[in-house]
Amino acid sequence: MTFQERLQENKFSITCEINPPKGAEAAEMLEEAEALRGRVDAVAVTDGKSSVMAMNPLVMSHLLQRKGFETLLHVSCRDRNRLALQSDLLGAAALGVGNLVVATGDYSSMGDQPQTKPVFDLDSVQLLKGIQKMESGQDLGGNPLNGRPSFSWGHGESQPGPGGSAGTAADPHGEEDCRGAKFFLTQPVYDVPAFSRFMKRAASFGIPFWPACCP
Repeated sequence: MTFQERLQENKFSITCEINPPKGAEAAEMLEEAEALRGRVDAVAVTDGKSSVMAMNPLVMSHLLQRKGFETLLHVSCRDRNRLALQSDLLGAAALGVGNLVVATGDYSSMGDQPQTKPVFDLDSVQLLKGIQKMESGQDLGGNPLNGRPSFSWGHGESQPGPGGSAGTAADPHGEEDCRGAKFFLTQPVYDVPAFSRFMKRAASFGIPFWPACCP
């Protein structure tokens, strides 16, 4: 059963997040991922988590899927303008990487190269709307696409960028923003009573939530 099928049937699922390697060698990461086989329903692949430069997550997702893993590709708005984001999404569709976790992205000043200039051309909510438009057969400029992409997309955890509020999208201590998402991944949950209250508020949305936990 695919991840999208599990979503549609409201099945309990387990995902695990991995960070692509900081280098061109992926063999060790792929070997470590074998410990997840048969234990998780999908592997989430981060996109420059905490603004630390690493291998392109689309490449890592493709390598994992060639090994038989289903992936959740994180897409951050921090580093790419709308042209680059659309280009990457079309590439993901062509490679069969169909599950997306959209996030506005952490501030560049948090990372290992704080002098980096962030982009934030779109925030996560705007990108979700853009994905819906691409699935209808048009790019964000209203131009026709040669072949419609099809995705299962969700909203993920991140710090808010200019004009965006992705950090509060599924934050148990914040205000929920469920516009356009089919599922949510939360920030790590440490306060169980607060998370319980959050889930009671969020239940009315009818959208699957994946609470994050740290070992």
